[in-house]
Amino acid sequence: MQLSKNQKKRAAVWAAFVVVAIAFVFVLVFHLKKTFRPNDIRTQKVDNAKLSPVSQAYDGVEEILGTSVTIKSDKDDDEHATLTFPESISQYTPEKAYTFRTTPLTEFDPQKAIEELKIDGPKVFKAYFGDDYDESNVNLIDDYDRARMLLIEYSDENGNSADFSGGTFGLTSAEYVNYLSNKTQSFDSSDTQIKKYNYEYDPAAAISFPDGDITLSEITEKFIDYFYEKNFSDYIYGCELRPHTAEVTEENGDMQCDIVYELIYDGIPFECDFCSYDERNADTETYYFPLDVSTVMLSSGSYDMISSSSMAFVNNATPVDKIISLKDAVEILKSNLARYIDYKFSDIKLMYCGKQTQHFYYTWLLDEDPEKYTEIVSSDDPNFTEFRPTWYFILENENDADTMTKGIKVDAITGEITMIVE
Repeated sequence: MQLSKNQKKRAAVWAAFVVVAIAFVFVLVFHLKKTFRPNDIRTQKVDNAKLSPVSQAYDGVEEILGTSVTIKSDKDDDEHATLTFPESISQYTPEKAYTFRTTPLTEFDPQKAIEELKIDGPKVFKAYFGDDYDESNVNLIDDYDRARMLLIEYSDENGNSADFSGGTFGLTSAEYVNYLSNKTQSFDSSDTQIKKYNYEYDPAAAISFPDGDITLSEITEKFIDYFYEKNFSDYIYGCELRPHTAEVTEENGDMQCDIVYELIYDGIPFECDFCSYDERNADTETYYFPLDVSTVMLSSGSYDMISSSSMAFVNNATPVDKIISLKDAVEILKSNLARYIDYKFSDIKLMYCGKQTQHFYYTWLLDEDPEKYTEIVSSDDPNFTEFRPTWYFILENENDADTMTKGIKVDAITGEITMIVE
């Protein structure tokens, strides 16, 4: 039986609790997000992409939706491909677009960051744990010189745990730790039932908790109110939350509800679904990097685990005046896709897709080759992430057990095509 995305995530949480300490749960989950790898990736550069004002992003969309287009090979009359577009899509009306990139190391002040962590981390922990919070259980992890890692964590004898590093934080209640422990001891995959909901199509779906039924829209509205009341919104840096998906897992009489929220910046969402991508050269590895806020609920009013991977990218937003319109993105696909494969798209989204680049060797070079380490860190950031406006043509998924989103991405500035398919 293939595990769902959220089952993998919960398994990772439990593994961290057993092996190292529950305080490192979110570090491990965050790492697991990055380790998914693709089956087949193809990237293609595009020359002379046509750019239009951002406000015209959806001009001509009515000529595309619900249509099928056949493109033929220039070399073989028998080779052709069909592009089938969805009947409808969600359309934003953005007036602005941006690119985002992490702060370069040359501009980063670790001492200032440490002081901010000492203030913001405990503030978040106290807001979540309330009367159970004890400041003596707060610990700063400063491994900046070696691994560029700054983190403040919380762990108490009751099992409550948390970590905070600015826009990335995780909060876990003792109740959820106990729930995971008891469930692991009695785990039986044959008794597991999973129901999935997409908020865009199922806002009125009723979720059955042990303490009663409540609709998805009511759940998400209450959580967003809670998120802002606790001032957690300070760490999504100007973004808004929008419900995205929910997954209800029932097992041996127990249940939990996992809900993912998109981060929206000036009307355009950041990608929050797992999406395979992997590009390597001699020194670096680049992969897609989703952002979201998510919560796990064991009852209709409890937030037993909250995680945010928003980071601080929007502090480095660069405005973009023009992008490729959807209509012109389709023209790019028609001109560049292979002529022997049919493509059936279930959705098309304009979103910010992030790629994170990591240097393979910089963490251990500090000991092995200090001169090389200094050269790498001084010349460029060995770890950086960039988000760019992107048209994502999502392929219809015929396998419900497949948790990876697949499709074709068109960079809305350069027109570069990235295919994420099997």
